[in-house]
Formats: sequence, C-alpha cells, structure tokens
Amino acid sequence: MNGEDFWIAFVNFWIWAWTYIEPWLWLIITVVAILIAYKIIIFLLKRYVKKSPKVPKDATNGLILIIRLVTVIGLIFVVLVALNIPSEYLVDISTIIATAVGFASTVAVSNLVAGFYMILSRPYGIGDYISIDRQIEGLVRETSLNYTKIEDQNGTFFLIPNNKLLSANLINYCYESKKLKKKKESTEEEAMEEKIISTFSDILTEKEITKYVFEMEFPLDQDSEKSIEVLDQICGRWGAVDKFGYQPEYYFKNISYRMKIRWAITTKEPETMINNMEDFLKDIWISLDKVRRSNNL
Repeated sequence: MNGEDFWIAFVNFWIWAWTYIEPWLWLIITVVAILIAYKIIIFLLKRYVKKSPKVPKDATNGLILIIRLVTVIGLIFVVLVALNIPSEYLVDISTIIATAVGFASTVAVSNLVAGFYMILSRPYGIGDYISIDRQIEGLVRETSLNYTKIEDQNGTFFLIPNNKLLSANLINYCYESKKLKKKKESTEEEAMEEKIISTFSDILTEKEITKYVFEMEFPLDQDSEKSIEVLDQICGRWGAVDKFGYQPEYYFKNISYRMKIRWAITTKEPETMINNMEDFLKDIWISLDKVRRSNNL
C-alpha cells in the first residue's frame, strides 16, 4: 500500500467513524447544555427567592420540582431521538408517560396549581381570620402549595387542601383599611349593613383591621326598649381598650317569631376578637336573659 492509498483509507475510516460518532457527540453536547441550563435556572430562582422573603419556601420547592421534572423529560426525549427511535414510538412512549404521571399525581398537581393560584391572588394572608363554607372558621397559620393550616377558636388545627379552598366559599374578616374607603350605592338594608362593617374614622389610620360579622336570635318575650338599652351598654363596655378596642355595632336584621340581630366586631388583631368572643357572648346572653326574667315578674 502506497502513501496515497493509506491516506484515502485513513480519511474513509474517519468518515465512516464520524457517521457513528456524530449522533452521540451531539447527544453529549445537548445533555450538557440542558444540565447547564438547569443549573443556571435553579441558581437564578434561589437567588430571586433570597431577595423576596415573601415567597413561601414550599412554593420554591414546588417550582424546583417542576423544573427537575421538565429537565428529566427533556433528557429522556433527547436520548430517544439520538437512538433514532421512530416518531410514532416517541408519541406512544410520551402518551404512556403522560398517562402514568397524570394518574399518579392528579390530586398533587391540582393542589399545586391551586397553591400557585392562592399565592398569586392572595385571598388571605398569614394571621387572617377566615371562614370556609361557613363550616370552619379560624386563623390562617400556614400556607403551602398543598395545604392551608387553619386554627379555630378552640385551638384545633385543620389542614385544608388548596384545591378544596379554590372552590369553597371563603370569607376573609381581615381588611386593609384603604380598601374600605370606597363607597357604593345600596338599598336601605345594605346601607345599614355597610355602616356596620365600614371603617370608623378613628381606625382609618390602621394598616389592617379585623371585622367579624355574625348573627344571633332571641325570643320576643322581653321589653324591646330595655333590650336596646342593655345592648347599647354592652357595646360601650366592650369598646374598652382592654377588650375589643372599638365599640361593637349591631342592627335588627329580622323580626318575626324571633328577633335576629347582626353584630359586627372590629379589632386591630384577630387574636383580640378570638380571646374575648366567649366572654362577649356570655355578657349578651346573661344581660338579655335578665331583661326577659324581669319582664316575667
């Protein structure tokens, strides 16, 4: 073999070898690029979270989990393409993977989506007093991408899945005072109710207040004038600084066979309302019961 034949054979060998090496070389380059992109995204995400302490840690972990999942799926498809698997098989494999992941994580994914929505929309915050479908009431102690922890007035903790909260009837009794300055036209009853739950002039400077609205029913066999006088006295007592801090408000919502009264309790902190509510209700009941007994004498 002369020199020319040697170089021809040498070049042909590397051309032949390159046809096998090239796909794997591009595979290695693509995998390395995906991993580098993954590291950069995770680094930037963690850096952003450090500068934004309001972002829940659980939300960060959820985002990292999603990024990892997307990265793994991307790597799998890159390897399958490098192996020259026909496109119809890729579609079948992706369908199987998507179905398996979907069945395995339906509840988890719905909770994650609901958790992200709750974080972005912020219908309530940590420390707010909320009601869920008028069945569970309490303070929001913790929120995550999966659950929200509620502590009721008895100290019992409830873990409510976020996808349940997304479809529930939520009432948040904590308000930012600046949102309460807006006025709107209403009927006479709505105007009276708006008066109860509106912000008083002396608390407009508060950044956030708690207004808890509830109803009570009483029999009609008692002196109405004395009852109103007693209720006004109760409001005066419970407006003290060592109690609610602001006078409770009330109005008669309905009078039929029983007297229905709607109350609005205003406090700076929801804990103040919770700590005093039991004694407040006892005061109302005992005071009105005395009026009723005096009527029966």
